[in-house]
Amino acid sequence: MPRNYLLSRTLDPLLGVFTGFLAYYLHETNPRTAAPPGHTLKDLVSWQIAENKRRGEAATAASAAADSAELEAVRRELDNADSVDKVVQAVKSGPDAAAAVARTTLKEESKMADKAV
Repeated sequence: MPRNYLLSRTLDPLLGVFTGFLAYYLHETNPRTAAPPGHTLKDLVSWQIAENKRRGEAATAASAAADSAELEAVRRELDNADSVDKVVQAVKSGPDAAAAVARTTLKEESKMADKAV
């Protein structure tokens, strides 16, 4: 079955796209059918771009806050060098001693956390 073209195989799609853009432009600028101020496509697209930027900045700030909280927890853990030394010595001496030191270290840390709260 042969295909029928209005102008040619490549110009027909271009004519369709051009006609669509022209119809949209006439619809937006015609006083009877024009959208109210603030509801044009240009306004809506700029609003959406601004909203996406705001969401991205909020996500970045939340991520930075979580990273800084995690970093602070690691710093507190490293500041408690005595318990780290105890654990290292216990690991060197054997698994049973390491488990015992780990339990006492956890108890001490939970007590410190309760005092901090």
